[in-house]
Amino acid sequence: MAETDRKQTGLERLAALFEPPGRGRAAGDVRIGLAGGGPLLAPAAAAYSSLGLKKPPVMYAPDTVRPEYAAGPLKDLETVADFDDFARRVDAVEVFDFPEGRSEFAIRLLEAGRHVSLQKPFARSMEEAQALARAAGRRNAVLRINEYALFYEPYIKLKELIDAKEIGEVCAIRFRSNLAGADGVPWPELLTDGDCFFHPAFDRFALAEHLLGGVESVICYSNRLRPKKGGTAVVGFKYKAAGCYGVFDLTYAPGTAIRADCVPCDDQIEVAGTDGIIWANHFHGKMTEEPWLEVRRGKKHYTLGIGSDMAVEWKDCLGASARHFLECAAGRAKPRLSPRAALRALRFQLAAAEAARTGSEVKV
Repeated sequence: MAETDRKQTGLERLAALFEPPGRGRAAGDVRIGLAGGGPLLAPAAAAYSSLGLKKPPVMYAPDTVRPEYAAGPLKDLETVADFDDFARRVDAVEVFDFPEGRSEFAIRLLEAGRHVSLQKPFARSMEEAQALARAAGRRNAVLRINEYALFYEPYIKLKELIDAKEIGEVCAIRFRSNLAGADGVPWPELLTDGDCFFHPAFDRFALAEHLLGGVESVICYSNRLRPKKGGTAVVGFKYKAAGCYGVFDLTYAPGTAIRADCVPCDDQIEVAGTDGIIWANHFHGKMTEEPWLEVRRGKKHYTLGIGSDMAVEWKDCLGASARHFLECAAGRAKPRLSPRAALRALRFQLAAAEAARTGSEVKV
């Protein structure tokens, strides 16, 4: 068997470990658990609580969690401090931040047969990702990588326009992301060398491959992101598709005002094709009032804004993501970010971090 064939077979085996169990129960019957802390816990808890579940979510809150990781009091949620008691009460768990890391906790849940949704970054090495996958496979549990960007309706529409060749053949894509503004950085511990590529708000790696396919190589120029002074990183990458390139323009500008319900970030995507350009604006927050989508093709120009009826608020993404995980746990859906896509995105992230360290092009 050729080397390429062996790699593909290995990926298929690894992907199979993420497959959901058989169908047969309603999503509303799933008892959801929430574990950990951090800035996303409270809004995600509200999203699950709004779905009309038969039983309210259960909160795992051990005494070891530092105050900065706690979300504060969450109304109408049962709180459990013992792991075994928590695992007995729930069917599926959304895992947030732990000061000592999340992998060991997630693996314990998976080995107990509980379905797990991991916030990004879901892993910091391929070895860690494979350990999570093996734990899921041993008990046929669902392991979902929670990528909120895939539930943002303007991005869903952007993917449809690209696939329909609305601007011809795509040749370039540019992501401009301001990680955090004047409201502060919700994850200050991540402002260290290299870790900016795993920032929960910088979730462009999976989206870049979701929109245009696999990445072949990456190069990066960056400086250290500092809480008071800010910082920048520019990541250039080449797609496997011939003649298609991309760039991440990543900025942390601590004095910039960004309106947001939760994460003070601003995002814009520009997609250039042989026949036109598409701009996708906003996501986590807003700095300006451009429409969510703007399309120019030849002499044709149109926008999708307030009258488009798209769900564009951050809470809409959280709600759609929560519903999706319940469907996965009930065996009625597969994770929207497929296992192979999650692994490719992780390789992309690791390559960008390596390119930042070495200053040279890195194959993905």
